[in-house]
Amino acid sequence: MISLTRRNFMAGSAAALTIAAMPVQKVTSALVLTIDASASIDYKDYVLQRDSYAAAFQHYSVFDTISLTGGIAVMVLDWDERGFIRIPWTRLSTAEDCLLFASQVSRILPPMPKSNLYGSDYGFGQGAGPGRSQLNTSIEVAIKYSHLMFHKCPWLYDRAVIDISGDGQQNINTAFASLAYVRDRAIAAGITINGIAIPVSGSVDNYDLLDYYHTKVIGGHGAFALSATTPKDFMLAMRRKISQELV
Repeated sequence: MISLTRRNFMAGSAAALTIAAMPVQKVTSALVLTIDASASIDYKDYVLQRDSYAAAFQHYSVFDTISLTGGIAVMVLDWDERGFIRIPWTRLSTAEDCLLFASQVSRILPPMPKSNLYGSDYGFGQGAGPGRSQLNTSIEVAIKYSHLMFHKCPWLYDRAVIDISGDGQQNINTAFASLAYVRDRAIAAGITINGIAIPVSGSVDNYDLLDYYHTKVIGGHGAFALSATTPKDFMLAMRRKISQELV
């Protein structure tokens, strides 16, 4: 007779072998979608980025493409001088998946002053004007943190993409060396970095933001950057960008 302890051990061992034998699911692409939450972004601009991502995944052209690919993995984070996960890795393979994900994205709350969400030192407001973060723009952090997220993706993937959305150039490291380093490391790891630049009307910085994205931010296989001048244009550009990244 097999004792209860031995029987449990054998059952547990068999279960472990079964789990170990299960193949890891695969997706065609893994996308990290980023939202600029730095000092130059006010409440309206944060919501524009968030809602543009949500609208893209509600559009038939996007979820039709996803359903044909066999599925993608996607997550959302926002950034300033730090990165924060807003939606963890999620697998999308059907229109229903996409609509549910879009609903989750649309419910992301922008950081608020003294919010417990990130701690008392983070949030829009307090010294930077109503609806603004106090922290600088660190595209370097956005890329570095996104790069780390691919190590935590629970699915195998053929292509890794980082989406950088923002309204300004890096202003926390004027030497630029650190941004170049983390960008080049991501590219060397096979990651594509795409961007969507939001020009700010009346900005004191006299530079072409889209050109900055082209020369300093994006890189990797098939990398591209887009720009927009109005909220409607931004939403259309975002949908176009997501669609391009899936094919």
